[in-house]
Amino acid sequence: MFVPSKRRIEWPNGAIATIYSDNDPETLRGPQHDLAWVDELAKFRNVEAMWSNLMFGLRLGQKPRICVTTTPKPIPIVRKLMDDDRVYLTTGTTHENFNNLAPTFRDEIVAQYEGTRLGRQELYAEVIDPEDYGIVKREWFKLWDADRALPEFLFILQSYDCAYTEKTINDPTACSTWGIFRPNEDRPLCAMLIDCWEDFLAYPDLRPRVIEEYKSVYGDPGKKVDLVLVEDKASGISILQDLQRAQVPCRAYNPGRADKVQRLHLVANVILHGRVYVPESTVHRGQPRDWAEPLVSQICSFPDSERDDLTDTTTQALRLLRDMGFLNFDPVPDDDYADDEREAKVNPYAQ
Repeated sequence: MFVPSKRRIEWPNGAIATIYSDNDPETLRGPQHDLAWVDELAKFRNVEAMWSNLMFGLRLGQKPRICVTTTPKPIPIVRKLMDDDRVYLTTGTTHENFNNLAPTFRDEIVAQYEGTRLGRQELYAEVIDPEDYGIVKREWFKLWDADRALPEFLFILQSYDCAYTEKTINDPTACSTWGIFRPNEDRPLCAMLIDCWEDFLAYPDLRPRVIEEYKSVYGDPGKKVDLVLVEDKASGISILQDLQRAQVPCRAYNPGRADKVQRLHLVANVILHGRVYVPESTVHRGQPRDWAEPLVSQICSFPDSERDDLTDTTTQALRLLRDMGFLNFDPVPDDDYADDEREAKVNPYAQ
């Protein structure tokens, strides 16, 4: 029997199943269970909070278990479960279920998506690596040899994408720090990622973190940050006001009408031409350092990445550094720009 007021199903033998929603993962904090069924895990918006609360409550009986049924989108928790030896994995295709599907679905939907990327995921349960279809390729980034000390930086920029509130589950504040340097006498100026982080901070807790990060020194010889770039939305508006009062050199970034995809396309050629470096790992040679990997992964997976906050800090930083003349390219005729980009070029960083 279904009891809507209690969000549960009751059976004659006394068994009870309580229904929970990903929209409110906190309702899972406290209740305890001996079995859980999670449907469409890959579509959850608050997956980390939901999963951790569920695991803490799975403590009844001799062997509590979870059954997960989902389309296998390549989010971290799905990848983790698929690699876990304790997990029994079974898959199936839509073709195996044809006898239970409407003829119109078989004739139209299946035929339309057969052989496509979406079809491989939805019809054949394949886990598609988002980097295979990203705008930016991982091999475009240059690695700064792990055995070399950081170079002397000519200009250092810190770029922020600020969250709305500290309680925003899927929208952390992100910061990336970029140094301009010349790899050798024959190379043009390049940008190097020298720090990046994500944290669920918003105003006013974000303010002291920003001030402290501004005081950091990078490179050899050490150099302080020259400019702090903050997207003027959310708590970034308040941060900009505080930075100005604290006499910290800062600049507001306004993307205009360019969406996130357009913003990455605008700077992708900077990465493609080998003008962007990331430090190499001292443990896993040929790969970025652990702290830099989330940024590289986000950018190379975009627009299918789980988050895009570090991508936002990168696109606005590289665009400003390019427009300041540090990452110059041959000029592009005005006809190659869309109307909205002409407007954005007038003053893309103004408040």
